[in-house]
Amino acid sequence: MPARHSVPENLISAIRDLGVDRLTVVSSNVGTGERGLGLLFQTGQISRVISAYVGENDVFERQFLNGQIEVELVPMGTLAERMRCAGAGIPAFYTRTGAGTLVQHGGMPQRYSADGARTVVQASPPRESRRFALPGGDHAEFVMEEALSGDFALVHAWRGDPEGNLVYRKTARNHNPPVATAGKVTIAEVEELVPAGSLDPDLVHTPGIYVDRVVQAPRMGLIERLTLAADPAAGPAAAKGPADVLRERIVRRAALEFRDGDYVNLGAPRWGVSPGRSGLEARVGDPGRMRARGVGLGAGTGGAGSPLGPQWQARLHDRP
Repeated sequence: MPARHSVPENLISAIRDLGVDRLTVVSSNVGTGERGLGLLFQTGQISRVISAYVGENDVFERQFLNGQIEVELVPMGTLAERMRCAGAGIPAFYTRTGAGTLVQHGGMPQRYSADGARTVVQASPPRESRRFALPGGDHAEFVMEEALSGDFALVHAWRGDPEGNLVYRKTARNHNPPVATAGKVTIAEVEELVPAGSLDPDLVHTPGIYVDRVVQAPRMGLIERLTLAADPAAGPAAAKGPADVLRERIVRRAALEFRDGDYVNLGAPRWGVSPGRSGLEARVGDPGRMRARGVGLGAGTGGAGSPLGPQWQARLHDRP
């Protein structure tokens, strides 16, 4: 179960070279066709995937639609919490995420037929649910999710010591910490290996008690998808293709659900759509108030033509 942000590329390459196959992989995403878990899809070493975001890997897509792999899709926050609970000894928890959808009722495709007809031969089962009281006296349906552990957990850290204490950098803290606690054997790939006792205890994100192996490996410094700030003088960008049109439609519909002043978790924001036309104003603001999954904190200045460093904040401005 590798973490997505600051991917343990060297450990994934080592697994590829070992040739071990029929792997069940838990990851927040499946990499691209060339990087991350894409290396293991290329060699056919993965047979089952539990993931939240699978939209960047054409090799994965082809294998899934051709019935070569089994896939369980899990909401991003739920996936992280399932791993955190595994490390904390919590067998299950309830969440409103997914209530009333295929996550709760079942029927989400998990495997297609291998004959190319794309017939669903395995679908997700229904999940147990329960109604709980909400503040104010209302009640709502909650879905039960079970903890998710693995035989091995692979993480990437900025610094580590021989005792296994780890310090992550920026968005590497999104998923690496819960992943590190969820494996029977945790292997940490670190950019800098420092002497034991040299890390400030107040800055340690993963205590060494969770880590079984530490490997010093070079940082590959890969950018999965480079996003550049638009030139303000150019005006709003028009939708360029069917995917952009669909994305804008989704954002327009989502905008109807919010009140003025609400803040939105954008996930992995890709504003090929115009936030102004969609009813959402996307802007770079105070990083302490931002909620976004896939954008690097502090990776750039955010100026025109430069990588967008601070995470995105979306605030409802005018409803369409």
